[in-house]
Amino acid sequence: MKKMTVVLVSGCLLSGAMFLTGGSVLGQEDKDQIAAPQNPAADKAADKPADKGADKAAAQGGNQRQGQRQGPGNFDPQKMQQQFMDSIKETLSVTDEDWNTMKPLIEKVMTLSRELRSQGRMGFTGGRRGGPGGTEQQPTTDAGKAIQALKTTLDNANSTPEEIKASLDAVRAVKKKSEGDLAKAKEELLKAITPRQEGRLVQLGIID
Repeated sequence: MKKMTVVLVSGCLLSGAMFLTGGSVLGQEDKDQIAAPQNPAADKAADKPADKGADKAAAQGGNQRQGQRQGPGNFDPQKMQQQFMDSIKETLSVTDEDWNTMKPLIEKVMTLSRELRSQGRMGFTGGRRGGPGGTEQQPTTDAGKAIQALKTTLDNANSTPEEIKASLDAVRAVKKKSEGDLAKAKEELLKAITPRQEGRLVQLGIID
């Protein structure tokens, strides 16, 4: 009887000590499993295959950011020119038949105006494409050739005043001819348009 009582008391004391100290009769591996919080949703998400749609969207976003860093790089002068001419046609409110007559006259004025303006900038580019330090660019217009000849004369330290004056006269003669050609082209254009259309072209800066 005494032996049974001792066993019962010892068992109660052991249980109480384990309760108070948080002890356990489980092994260390079992303790770790109990201590670690259980998150079935996280475990399920970890086992779930990667979302292909999300990966594709992320890849597309990366490509878009890369494209933004690279810049457009697809500038098309001819396309822009065509869009500009289409906008002029719409502004003038002309039929296709009238536009077929008017378009080449407008393009001629625009070309001659552009060439005349460029004559004053040729000396600053050094005769090179893209400005100083660019590739050598051979002039194709009479004005460009005259200015290139003037540059060659001025770059020659042994050029005489007479040679310089002759080059200057050639440049001014070409410029005067260009101004005459532009004035004639504008007159031809004015004959083919109405006063309202003339006002629109002045507004656009094509004629003055």
